[in-house]
Amino acid sequence: GRSQLFQDILFAGRLHIGNKDYKTDVTVDFYDVTYGFKIHHQSQNPSVMVSNGELSFGTSSYSIANLIDMRKHQASMELHLDKYRDIHIKVVGPQNPAEIKAMLDFKWDANRDPTQKFLFTIDGSKSRLLNFEVKSVIEYPGHTIVGTVSLHHKGPDYTGVIKLEWSASSAISISSYLVWDPHKTGTVTFSSTVLTPFDNWKATNFNYGLWLLENSVRSNGSLSWGQDGTAMADMVYNTLTSDAQVGFSITALLNSTVREVSPLRLQICYSQSLQHIDALIDIESSLIHRVRVESSGRIVRDQSFSNYSGHIKFKTPFHNLTDGELSAAFKMDSNNSFSGNSIIALNDRNITSSFQGSAKALNESKLMLIINTPFQKYQKVAGKFAFSISKGHLIAELKSSAFSIGLKTIYIFKSMRDFDLQLSAKTGVNFVSSFLLVGTLNNETVDFRGGWNSVLVGLTACSHYNGW
Repeated sequence: GRSQLFQDILFAGRLHIGNKDYKTDVTVDFYDVTYGFKIHHQSQNPSVMVSNGELSFGTSSYSIANLIDMRKHQASMELHLDKYRDIHIKVVGPQNPAEIKAMLDFKWDANRDPTQKFLFTIDGSKSRLLNFEVKSVIEYPGHTIVGTVSLHHKGPDYTGVIKLEWSASSAISISSYLVWDPHKTGTVTFSSTVLTPFDNWKATNFNYGLWLLENSVRSNGSLSWGQDGTAMADMVYNTLTSDAQVGFSITALLNSTVREVSPLRLQICYSQSLQHIDALIDIESSLIHRVRVESSGRIVRDQSFSNYSGHIKFKTPFHNLTDGELSAAFKMDSNNSFSGNSIIALNDRNITSSFQGSAKALNESKLMLIINTPFQKYQKVAGKFAFSISKGHLIAELKSSAFSIGLKTIYIFKSMRDFDLQLSAKTGVNFVSSFLLVGTLNNETVDFRGGWNSVLVGLTACSHYNGW
C-alpha cells in the first residue's frame, strides 16, 4: 500500500545552451505548491547582454532582469520582490569623447510610488579644449539640486560659471572672467562674483589686475562683501633708465573697512646719477602714525674744486624722536684747502659744526673747528689744530665756556745762541690745570719761564741796538 505520510513530488526541468543564449527552467510541485527557478541569458552580440532570473513558490515571485549595452554605454537592473516592492537601477555613461553625459536612476519602490527615487544626471558638451558646458541634477524625494559648470575660452579671454541651486530662491553661483595676455598686451585681469542666499553674504566680488608696461608694473586687487565690507590693495612699480640717470619708485596702498586693518600707504623712491643720489621711504598708516625718511647726496666737481654734500631727514611717530635732520657738506680746492659743515637736529635740538683748514701734507696741516650745541655748558666749542715741520710748531686746542684743554709746542733750534723752545698745556684737572715751559734766546730776546697752574717764574729780557 501507499504511505499517507508522503505525497508525490513532480519535477520538470529544461536546459538550453546555444551560441548566443543560455536558458534553464526548473519547476517542482510539492504539497500542492509549485516552486520555480528560471535563468535566461542572451548575448546577441559581444556588446549587448541580457539576463533574466526568477524564483517563485506558489503565488510569490522574485525576479531580476539585467541589461548591459556597451554600444550605448548603459546598464539597467530591475528587481521584483513579490508584492513588497520593485527596485529599478539604471546607469548611463557618455557615448563619445566629445560628450559629457551620465545618469544614475535608483527607484526603490517603482511599482507603488515611482517618485520614490534618487536620480543623478550629468549632461554637457565639450567643443574644444577649455570650452565645455555641464549640467548636473540630483533628485530625491522632496528635493531637487541643480548644478551647472561652464567654461568658454577664446584667445586670451576665459569665462567660467559655477552654480548650485536647490530651490527657486536658494542658489549659490560663482561667475569669473579672466584675461590672460601677459606677453602681447601685458595684461592679466581677473574678476569673480559669488552670490548666495545667506543674509550677510548676499554678494561677494573680487577683482584683480596686473599690467606690465614698458617701464612700469601695476597690480591692483579689491574685495567687497556683505553690506559695506570692502578691501583694496594697489601697487605701482616704475623704473627710470637713461644714459644720465637710473632709478625706481614703488607706491603701495591698502584700504579696508575692517576695523582691525588700518589703512596703509607705502612709498619708496630711488634715483642715481654721476652727480647725485636721492632716496625716500614713506610709510603711513594714519596722520599720526607715519615714518618718513628722505636722503640725498650731491657731488659737484670742476678743475678748481670738489663739493660733496649729504642730507638725511626723517619723521617718526615715536615720542622721543618725532623728527630729525642730518646734513653734512665738504669742499676741497686745488690747493688742498678744505672747509665744511654739519647739522644734527633732533626734536628741535640742533648741533651744528663748521670747519676749515688745509692739508698740503700730513706734516703741514691745520684745522679750525667750531661746534654749537643746545647744552648750557657746551653751547660753543672751538677747536684748533696745526702742525708744521717747517715752522716747528704743534698746536691742539679745544675750549668752551666750561673747559679748556690743549697742547702747544714750538721747537726751533738753530744754535746754542739762537733757539725758541716752548711747551704749554691745559688739562682741565685741578691739580695741574696748566703748565708752561719757555726757552727763547736770540740777539734780541731772552725768555726763560716756567709755570704751574697760577704760579709763573722766570726771566724775560729784550734788547735793541741800532748804533750810536
